[in-house]
Amino acid sequence: MPAHLTADDVRGRIRTQLFRADHANRFADATFRYARPFSDGIVVGLCLDFPDDVVTVTDDSLDGLPLTVDELYAYGQLNTDKEPVDERREVMPGMHLVAGESFFTAAKAANLPGVLGAAPFGTLFTVPQRHLLLALPIADERTLPMVEHLLGATIQVITGSPAPGGVLSADVHFSRGGEVTKMTSVGDDGRVVFAADARLGQAFEDALSSR
Repeated sequence: MPAHLTADDVRGRIRTQLFRADHANRFADATFRYARPFSDGIVVGLCLDFPDDVVTVTDDSLDGLPLTVDELYAYGQLNTDKEPVDERREVMPGMHLVAGESFFTAAKAANLPGVLGAAPFGTLFTVPQRHLLLALPIADERTLPMVEHLLGATIQVITGSPAPGGVLSADVHFSRGGEVTKMTSVGDDGRVVFAADARLGQAFEDALSSR
């Protein structure tokens, strides 16, 4: 990492990025205790984006940056929200694909309204790899059957060509009101199982009662 970064340098270069929770295991001499929980198995970390390199912020390098951790995350998410998107389309009714060459595309999931607009009843989404976000905002009773297609598209991405940076998550997550939870698990037969919890059930009730 370049020495003597000014506060303005850091404000412009800091980005949020999603990592697997076991990300730290990939580095023998670095720790990431500062990383913030995002959903089960995923944390939000920080990177510095330089013209020819992306540097992951570690606990050691964090101490040398001229901003507080809260400031780093605030500016980081603002910058990630502004990262260019190369493809944005509705792949099926209600299901949106957001893809880009940016390393930080998946981290747009940390501020879904910033990329998809308001979704008062929440959004089901997957982040199979760092360059891709698949999202299914909850609208009405037609949303729930679409979860199978969301899962299928995610598995297709993961089992296709090798994902840049590796697989991030095969799970479906639910975001509402700033809280993110995992909605899937692996069954005894090895298949991914979707199970709605009380919070998701309430979201569907709210969506239906608003009509």
